[in-house]
Amino acid sequence: MKNFSRYKQYIDDHKSLLTVFVVTYNRCDYLKLTLQSILEQTYKDFCLVVLDNASTDDTEEVVKNIIDERIIYLKQEENVGGPNNINTALKIASTPYFIIFHDDDLMLPDFIEKELETIQNYDYDILSTFAKHIDENGKILNYYRKTNNKPITYVGTKYFESFISVSPNAVYFPSVIYKNDFI
Repeated sequence: MKNFSRYKQYIDDHKSLLTVFVVTYNRCDYLKLTLQSILEQTYKDFCLVVLDNASTDDTEEVVKNIIDERIIYLKQEENVGGPNNINTALKIASTPYFIIFHDDDLMLPDFIEKELETIQNYDYDILSTFAKHIDENGKILNYYRKTNNKPITYVGTKYFESFISVSPNAVYFPSVIYKNDFI
């Protein structure tokens, strides 16, 4: 794995409460919209780290063409696989809270603001919210956790048990904010 310690220091120096990690591999066609949806959040004080898993398409060019001081672009020297790319995020996450997001997902404009406010106000370790599953044209295919219109909270290992389950309360990965001290 490439040594990203100098970027961890940059994240520390930014002094934000939150880092958003976007894991990506060869999806430059989706990535630009994903990054725009993150950068256009109502909550603005965060670092955005794009973790490129050695893409061979125009991913690097797409990221470097977006001028925003909050963006850090990190490219793996070789494809380390999806889980290991996520592990890179876990290793360099140093802000009090972080989100790991996929390269083909979109954030609603107040997503970060609401999640950060909720996780802080209720002192949750992990918060998973509702999500809509859309196709490449934006058509809603289905909803995740529409039951009771309440966020689902977890204590201890219950999160990890839910993450690997197929129950209606299973965690939908891109809708999760983590408290770094817990992870």
